[in-house]
Amino acid sequence: MPNPTPDPDEARRTLRPSEAEALAAWRALQRAAHEQAERMREQAPPDDEWGAMADIFAPGPDAYPAPELPLLESLARPEDHWIEVGAGAGRLAVPLARRVRRMTAVDRSPGMTARLREEAAASGLDNVEVLTAIGWPPAGAPGEAAPIADVALSASVLFFVEEVGAFLDALEAHARRLCVIVLMDHMPGTPLEPLWAALHDEPVAELPALREFLAVLGARGRAFDLTTTPPPPPPPLPLDEVIDSFRAG
Repeated sequence: MPNPTPDPDEARRTLRPSEAEALAAWRALQRAAHEQAERMREQAPPDDEWGAMADIFAPGPDAYPAPELPLLESLARPEDHWIEVGAGAGRLAVPLARRVRRMTAVDRSPGMTARLREEAAASGLDNVEVLTAIGWPPAGAPGEAAPIADVALSASVLFFVEEVGAFLDALEAHARRLCVIVLMDHMPGTPLEPLWAALHDEPVAELPALREFLAVLGARGRAFDLTTTPPPPPPPLPLDEVIDSFRAG
């Protein structure tokens, strides 16, 4: 039998969702993934879960690979002020600080920002400002809790953002020239669907990623450039750390 012709209005909503529809869909995927993770978790994560992983998110030979760094460096100007939201331990912020006049690094993890300060000092950088424990969007008007910069960067953070519209609004409000988002096709560490389904008898509730983000950008009417880079290989980890990570969700 031939496939039924879809209703044009339904097809339009599927391919061209409104901003409200796209944001609601993003929120629904986030909540489904969090609900599944909480239900499957075998042990509670530590208070500063990200701080415990500072070593692989700091610049250096043991860091998580950053194939996007050359592209980011090509966007940097010597007179620039950059702000990175979710800067972690400085995997990108520290090398980028060598290319710009000023770098503001924002992260909520005390362990990450402590390591970032160490890395900036060890590199002899005096142009790195580190802001810890401020939320995003930050409180108050743009420029109060976090400075307005020439370029606002957020790398691999949107996987953990439920209210993506408010996050992007704040990013745009803190950038005079350019906003840069780094995102992958899938959240790193997403379980393989056949293996997960065989173990848990239900599909993976996957977090929204690049494809969903592009739908949000289109629904928001934003002009953007898209550049792809090869995905980095996962960092080598001891087996016990991998097991603990999956048990903690």
